Amino acid sequence: ERTDPAGRRDAALLQFLYNTGARAQEVVDLRLPAIRFESPAQVRLLGKGRKERCHRAIQIRPGVGDSN
Repeated sequence: ERTDPAGRRDAALLQFLYNTGARAQEVVDLRLPAIRFESPAQVRLLGKGRKERCHRAIQIRPGVGDSN
């Protein structure tokens, strides 16, 4: 349910995974210094073999993914 905090968190996490193509472990390992909030927003992910991938951060918009 996207009306409670846990539901909003889960929706944001799923959208992040989809938009970046990140693997679950890459998200688990993600730390705040890897996220750049200034324009252009960007996130650095460390993948298999400690390879670094950079992705443009996509704004998570309210209502995206709602079934209504």
